[in-house]
Amino acid sequence: MFELVANRHAAHRAIDGEVVLDARDIGFARFTRFGLPAAHWRLGATVDGERAALADAFAPVELPMSVEQARATQITVRVYGGVKRQILGVKVNGRAGGKHARVPLEPGWQTLALPIDPGRFVAGENELAFETTGGGKDRVAFAWIRAGTSHPKGDEDPLAAAAFDAKADALELASGAELAWYVAVPDGANLVAELAPGPCRVEVAARASDATAAGGLLGGDMRRIDLSALAGRVARLSLAARDCPRARLVHPRITLVGPPPQPLPAADPPRFVVVWVMDGLRADKLPAFTAGARATTPNLVELAKSSVVFREHYAHGTGGPALDASVATLDRELAAAGYYTTGVTGAGKTPDEPVAGEVIVDTALAQLDTHRDGRTYLFVRTLDNRPPLVARTPWIDTYAPGGHPDARAIYDSDVSYADVQLGRVVQRLQSLGAWDQTLLIITSDRGLALDAGDEGSLRESVVHVPLLVHDPGRFPGGTVVDDGTEQADLVPTILAALGRPAPAAEAGAPLEPVAQGIGRGWARPAFTALGDHAFAVRVGRWKLTVGATANPVVSDLAADPDETKDFAPSRTAERRMLTDQLGLALALGVRWEKAAWGVTTNVTAAGAAALDDASTP
Repeated sequence: MFELVANRHAAHRAIDGEVVLDARDIGFARFTRFGLPAAHWRLGATVDGERAALADAFAPVELPMSVEQARATQITVRVYGGVKRQILGVKVNGRAGGKHARVPLEPGWQTLALPIDPGRFVAGENELAFETTGGGKDRVAFAWIRAGTSHPKGDEDPLAAAAFDAKADALELASGAELAWYVAVPDGANLVAELAPGPCRVEVAARASDATAAGGLLGGDMRRIDLSALAGRVARLSLAARDCPRARLVHPRITLVGPPPQPLPAADPPRFVVVWVMDGLRADKLPAFTAGARATTPNLVELAKSSVVFREHYAHGTGGPALDASVATLDRELAAAGYYTTGVTGAGKTPDEPVAGEVIVDTALAQLDTHRDGRTYLFVRTLDNRPPLVARTPWIDTYAPGGHPDARAIYDSDVSYADVQLGRVVQRLQSLGAWDQTLLIITSDRGLALDAGDEGSLRESVVHVPLLVHDPGRFPGGTVVDDGTEQADLVPTILAALGRPAPAAEAGAPLEPVAQGIGRGWARPAFTALGDHAFAVRVGRWKLTVGATANPVVSDLAADPDETKDFAPSRTAERRMLTDQLGLALALGVRWEKAAWGVTTNVTAAGAAALDDASTP
């Protein structure tokens, strides 16, 4: 499920117990505070033959530290100075590192130590701010950063103590070196690896924020470590060499108990492709997606029995433009594939005069009847669940009996009204004899805030929307997927059903494999954004939201679905796991090729090779 070497850009290093950051790698983005409110680092540059990160005059990074590591009294850095005299200083958590935490730079590569006063660091996340004065426009380049109490030799490269051999799918650990990953551990997980015969042992330690732990020693006859005690938790999973100068692990990976999933046989392209976007529809208001939702939706519940329900689907936070681009792409691509393309939508009408869903569906059904004998792509967009909300009769009486309806009652009545319209479309497709040859997608452009202050935010009420896919030949009916998916996945999913690749500009990946169980079970992230100033990532029950201040807020969507608390201080493993995902994703942005590279929580070998050479502008 998870190959450690392929996910090397998410690895954390410690040498002799001291934190080491690899600034040569694109994974350094995980420590640069999301590049907010502005990017202060350029990653993947080449300076005098070495890869490095170029720092602005002010350049912050974030160091996760244990209680023991927080006793550090020195920052050691490998840096490249410009041709003019420069001074490099550092602040720790907003305070000067100490009276000696400023050192002059010489031209070229050099290893420098910056003494830090005791007590500056804390257990958890720490902000370092490197400040460079002098040198004009020359930017200092960093190869690595180390925080600890030791005074390593000037020519010592701590990165060499924990290294990866991608070609052999192996990693090597010197004595005292540690590699760690922050992962969401699934049920039935085991860490498996091959260790050369001899005295070497590799200690495996996994620990969650609530102190639940698992681990053991790899070596000799032991090739597997059971991680099942951590099932459903986020843990820091570390590997460290024991009993020899250098240990080599081959094919280190996390596997799940049980047989591998078997993909369905290849199916013919669908006869009908129907994409229905129900504007403003929230996932938490639908019983098929959220237990306890009160809206009556018998047609959607029945449809779920023959479809795949994706329960952690995110819309693009800014709504319209991204969706409109996908609609235009589908129209163009399906027309090129020989489909008659048509659509009906209430979008573009005066907001105060919404077109009722039944009117839109009447037109949609007429289009299906007219083109019933050929391959047809139909796009439908209804507006019944977005403002201005209309209290639908008789459904409103179900949710506000004998009283004045509030916004929630009106919204739920509109959801039930939309469900009736859905039933009409399904019934017509069945009567045409095309139901088993239909790819039907039900989703939304975004949710709807029913509470003051939610609109224009990244709260679940706005970004968590339904996604249901009916396509019997490719999507096994009655399947529920709890892995993260995104709006960007829709175009690749539809085109894959036609046997066509998605255009290069599409950032998503087809959902057919995960619907059939391939890769399912290892948590996948869902990302969303508000322009370029606020971002969110969800992995399972955990969500991280960050705005212009770069201070992340962690939500536990199981314990606190209304997102009223910040769990970042107490859930350090979850905070760092989510920070790693969002930091890496933002570094590459739209250049992340999800179909080939995998997702940030589980990168493929091809993705890792691409990240080896990746850089930021």
